[in-house]
Amino acid sequence: MTTDVTSTDSRSSNQTNFEIPPDFIIGVICFYSPLIIATLLSNSLVLLAVYREKNLRKRSNVFIVSLSVADFLTGLVGVPTAIVGRLIQNHVTCFTATRMVFFTAAFTFSAVSLFQLLAITVERYLAIVTPLVYHKNMTPQRYFYIITTVWILGIVFGIIPNIGSGNPNESVCVMDYKISHAVRIFMLIFAIFIPVVLSAMGLMYFHIFRTARSQANRIAALRRALFRKDDNQTDEQSAQMKATTTTAIILGGFAACWMPMSLKFFIEASLELDPYAILLLQTILEFPAYANSVMNPLIYSYRSAEFRTACCRMLAPLKLCKRNKVEQTPVLPFSTCSVTLQDNCVSDDVIVS
Repeated sequence: MTTDVTSTDSRSSNQTNFEIPPDFIIGVICFYSPLIIATLLSNSLVLLAVYREKNLRKRSNVFIVSLSVADFLTGLVGVPTAIVGRLIQNHVTCFTATRMVFFTAAFTFSAVSLFQLLAITVERYLAIVTPLVYHKNMTPQRYFYIITTVWILGIVFGIIPNIGSGNPNESVCVMDYKISHAVRIFMLIFAIFIPVVLSAMGLMYFHIFRTARSQANRIAALRRALFRKDDNQTDEQSAQMKATTTTAIILGGFAACWMPMSLKFFIEASLELDPYAILLLQTILEFPAYANSVMNPLIYSYRSAEFRTACCRMLAPLKLCKRNKVEQTPVLPFSTCSVTLQDNCVSDDVIVS
């Protein structure tokens, strides 16, 4: 054991370590600390709102809760551990055998967010394109299976970077460090994977809105022919479209925040850069991706009157919100729900007197 350590130290001593300037470390901490605090506060507010308000405990918010959990854990674990692994140089953070452990949480929760958005996109697609069978097929059990699958896939993607990282005794904190072929291939795959998945989801939303427009035209024509208005169908379609538009905005925000990360992976895998240039590139381009965890709760609050009302109630002592009364959607047990209004229903055991 002593011989192995000595040989490792002798190899490391023949190479020049690059030192991270203290001013840079302080700047990164000051830059990322407000982001971490904002991520924790905003997502905890969303989770607490769903926990306290019965009208928010409905099927359409299940994916939002799962996404908020992933965003909250990104701020609690993912970003802090990634910063520690990036800025602190020692025998744990520098050697490839243990370095990727510090970035596993960030990879995991980011992958969960991506797969969660994919699941939401598919769910919105079914809600708009197949409205007659949507409520029958999307049972609470199906939601549970989908969310479980999303988290399993996220954990798998978070573990993958730890595989094939090269020589476990090789230090990445040296001036002439070369990325292994396995890591380079992973970076290229991830750089391509993000825009491909986002493009696929974008095409699905294009089809969703085109289908919704066609349905709206048919309903308007039928209403004119019958000289009457079906309030239930119209209200449900309006609610479904508003939820779809909200998730489309979330997808757009995710794409804007994560395309720089895709660019970062492509540059790292394709170009040979100075270690200091790589450090600066990573610090700048990773920030928008982590900031996406703050953006999602703001979108919920802006788009949903119910979320706004719930958050304002909790923030009432701070007097940050105007006292506007908002009509809330009633939440009923499944046993008393109609087919067209099941999206606002929860299981019977949630409704308590």
